[in-house]
Amino acid sequence: METDKQNRKIIVSIEFNSFKLNDKRLTKEWIRERLDICELYSIQCFKAQTNQDFIACFNYDPLSEEVMQNELKQRTNWPSNVYWGTRQMNETRMKQWLGDSECLFLVRLDSDDMYEKHFIQRLHDIPIKPDTQAIICKDGYFHITETKQVGDFHYVSPPFYTLIYNATDYFNMKRYRLKGHGSLVNILKYECLEGKNFMIQLTGKNSYMVVDGFKKYKSFYPPEEVKKIFEQFGLNE
Repeated sequence: METDKQNRKIIVSIEFNSFKLNDKRLTKEWIRERLDICELYSIQCFKAQTNQDFIACFNYDPLSEEVMQNELKQRTNWPSNVYWGTRQMNETRMKQWLGDSECLFLVRLDSDDMYEKHFIQRLHDIPIKPDTQAIICKDGYFHITETKQVGDFHYVSPPFYTLIYNATDYFNMKRYRLKGHGSLVNILKYECLEGKNFMIQLTGKNSYMVVDGFKKYKSFYPPEEVKKIFEQFGLNE
């Protein structure tokens, strides 16, 4: 597929409560708590991006429509390129935003994690081979929010990746079939984005990441370095 830099459209896709992990995800209490976390982290990294030529789409379960809309009305500090809706609503937005562009860069992110402030610019700039199907970020940081401890983190097949599609193929449902992020490096032709591009937020509310395992980590950054790392992500703590 042709991946001319001028033709790239970058969309960050975030599953908010659309995966059926538990019934609490539909309640006002769960949604309010997760929106608070989202505002602290992922929204801040979107605001901090040095290149704002992207949109971010948060997908929520249609069953939570009323609760979501009531909670979102109370939060007015959202960036103009961030959208909330059901997956169907957001795919309509995506198609409209893509327009005549043929190349879709679909970025994965969890609602409580972050990308470094130059990440979008790096996606616009990175040279891509015609047969490349994904860009992955193998290196980043983890942040234990309770103690403000930060350490390095490395993934062989990370959940921080960007899928590259022909836009027409994507909307005709010709999509890659991954069996979790761990399968990506075995299924797709990928390239790595250099540098430390992500930060995992360990809030104690994560669905999969257990904080206690990270508290036993042997090497954390000193406070003065932590401050510099936070600045790279638009995080003011």
